[in-house]
Amino acid sequence: MEYKKPVSIEDAIRYLIRRKISDLAGAWDVSEEEVREVKASLRRGWKAWKSSA
Repeated sequence: MEYKKPVSIEDAIRYLIRRKISDLAGAWDVSEEEVREVKASLRRGWKAWKSSA
């Protein structure tokens, strides 16, 4: 689904929770580089979260 206007995070969450996670498969086109960046960012975030706990 694609909107022509900005969507609030609340609307996006409402949309997502009404679907099965498998419905999202293939919905987001990303390059291998983008995947690496997301994974690296998640690792940094988890490391920072674990360190502060």
